[in-house]
Amino acid sequence: MTRMQLKDKDTYMSKAPCDPIEALNKRIDECRELLIAAGKDAVLPCADTDKKYLKTNNLLKAISRAQNQFIANVKERELFGELLDTLLPLTESEYGFIGEVFYTPEGKPYLKEYALTNIAWNDATRALLEEHSKTGLEFKNLNSLYGAVLTTGKTVISNRPSEDSRRCGLPHGHPPLNAFLGIPFYFSGRLIGMVGLANRPGGYDQNIVDYLEPLISTCSNIIQAYNNDKGRKSAQEALIKSEATLEHAQHIAKLGHWELDLVNNRLEWSKEIFHIFNLDPDEFKPSYDGFLDVIHPDDRERVNKAYAESVKTRSPYDISHRLLMKDGSTKYVVEKCATQYSDDGTPLRSLGTVQDITERRRNDEQMAKIEKLESLGVLAGGIAHDFNNILTAIMGNIHFARTAENEEQRRKILSQAEKAALHARELTQQFLTFSKGGAPKKKTVLLADFIKSHVEFSLRGSNVSAVFSIDSGLLPVEADIGQIGQIIYNIAMNARHAMPDGGTLRITAANVEITEGLFADLRGGKHIKLSISDSGSGMTDEVMTKIFDPYFTTKSDGNGLGLSSVFSIVKRHEGHIEAESKPGHGSTFHVYLPASTVKAPVLETQRDAITYCGGGRILVMDDEPMVREVTAEILLKEGFEIVCVENGAQAQDTYTAAKAAGRPFDAIIMDLTIPGGMGGKETIKRLLKIDPDAVAIASSGYSNDTTMSEYEKYGFKGAVAKPYRIHELITAVKKALAARSRQTAVK
Repeated sequence: MTRMQLKDKDTYMSKAPCDPIEALNKRIDECRELLIAAGKDAVLPCADTDKKYLKTNNLLKAISRAQNQFIANVKERELFGELLDTLLPLTESEYGFIGEVFYTPEGKPYLKEYALTNIAWNDATRALLEEHSKTGLEFKNLNSLYGAVLTTGKTVISNRPSEDSRRCGLPHGHPPLNAFLGIPFYFSGRLIGMVGLANRPGGYDQNIVDYLEPLISTCSNIIQAYNNDKGRKSAQEALIKSEATLEHAQHIAKLGHWELDLVNNRLEWSKEIFHIFNLDPDEFKPSYDGFLDVIHPDDRERVNKAYAESVKTRSPYDISHRLLMKDGSTKYVVEKCATQYSDDGTPLRSLGTVQDITERRRNDEQMAKIEKLESLGVLAGGIAHDFNNILTAIMGNIHFARTAENEEQRRKILSQAEKAALHARELTQQFLTFSKGGAPKKKTVLLADFIKSHVEFSLRGSNVSAVFSIDSGLLPVEADIGQIGQIIYNIAMNARHAMPDGGTLRITAANVEITEGLFADLRGGKHIKLSISDSGSGMTDEVMTKIFDPYFTTKSDGNGLGLSSVFSIVKRHEGHIEAESKPGHGSTFHVYLPASTVKAPVLETQRDAITYCGGGRILVMDDEPMVREVTAEILLKEGFEIVCVENGAQAQDTYTAAKAAGRPFDAIIMDLTIPGGMGGKETIKRLLKIDPDAVAIASSGYSNDTTMSEYEKYGFKGAVAKPYRIHELITAVKKALAARSRQTAVK
């Protein structure tokens, strides 16, 4: 390779390898070729040839040493310092510098020196050099000879600096500048640094530039290699920091991530998942089977099925489940997963997260308990208030009845007392309804006509009009028709109160298909959707959060039990209710009830009257003396012979003895709950063994007991809820005895 070939920077740069290490190795080879070519082409006298060999050999040594120092991880300032120390005698220069080019945010270039000849001429300059001995000085004055290199990107040769228009002048005391050479460093066509030399005897020329070209190229490659190394280290440090930050963040959030390679069946977990699962990374190798083993046995099949279904349907999944720890404790987690597929649909890998929500769940449960206690406090106060009012009315009327002047006045007063007692019964029923009580007596029913009649009844006497839109083929539902009536009545009355000056109530009922997971409390499948919308003033968000709370009301004359009862009834019918409202835009309640697959029966006409007219012997079992006395008095006046007992054991003995004596009881009324004794449910089992035809009627003040709603399943022939009115008790007894009479007649 000849010197002329090395002159063309553009030609050289276009062929230069982009990797700085590869470029360094190539430069060593080129310099060796240069040394050989110099020996072959020499036509100079022997002394000149020896001098040329020596200079070229020194240049090659400098390049080789620089490369070796870089490989040995020598710091930039030390490496370039030695290069500058070699470069000065090679060029017969007095002082100089080597530096890298950087850019300001505005895009202006400046130089940061890696090597600088110590030409300090006073205490201030010596202190400045000492201060920046480790970091390097920065040169930002572009109106200078070195600035001309940075701004033009070209070599600057100035053998008369004092007369050069590009000069900036020298500080007082600065060593004289008689000649200057500035050569830029390029890598892949980009200016990355420069070398500056000063005061060569006789000045500088292109021959010096050509001679230094291999070293200049080496400097370019070394600077770029250092930058690449810094970039790799910086990226590695950033990655390590990012991973540490992610790990810390995951630990704070109790959130871990995992990746399952479905092709190679390899599972990888983050550190936090090991922490969540209470597993040691050194002792446990992640696997899908190992993951399933940690899941609570009762949840394992559900989770496995959810993942398999997710992969099959190519849809992500989000599932909550429990973990069973080795110490027997339970954790709650939320798991999310998505799977990636090849172009032909083959599942490749699944990516997911696991978050420990145990603490959050416990906090939620604790908060729910607190809120429940607060609600119970409000409820207790409301109950006390309402019942004290009712008791005041009853006691007052009883007092007036004692002092009544005639029978007609006494009858009116007692009628008022009875109304107060009935109001107490209705209030008790509402308490049971919004609580977990009030088990529905479900039958397959069609609601189309029922909805319309109940809405119209609720709006009677108001200025509110109703607009109906009910599907002609509305599906039947399994429901307690009385409780469904409460839903419609309470929502309609709520809407009526929201429109005191009149308005429109829109009622729609339609068949809908609910997809699984649309509502957390609703199974997928066919449902009917009942929507009731008013044109009232609407509700605020704050009110919306409390509308289903007991004793919460915005009406001065309300008790706040209506919508709470609605909510409880819907839940016990395995349905869903939600409300939407905005101030000034009215309110809408949506009720979803599961549709029945059973065809609704044609309603039978009610019998005109209970045909049983005969007397008989009745056994009354109740632990409360007052209830026994009142029940006996009522039935005695109807012509029945009455025997009373306190508990199931007495009832069994008395019933058995009467049957053995030839004077059997025609019916027995049994209280379901006997504190400290045998109640009605156990007693009926024993009596039916003694007498399979026994006529038993269940009685209870707590309608939550499913025995009351499904009494026939337990062997009873009827049921009457406390407190009962006289005609309700008589009707229940006569109806049960009439049914027995019909069965006897058939036999």
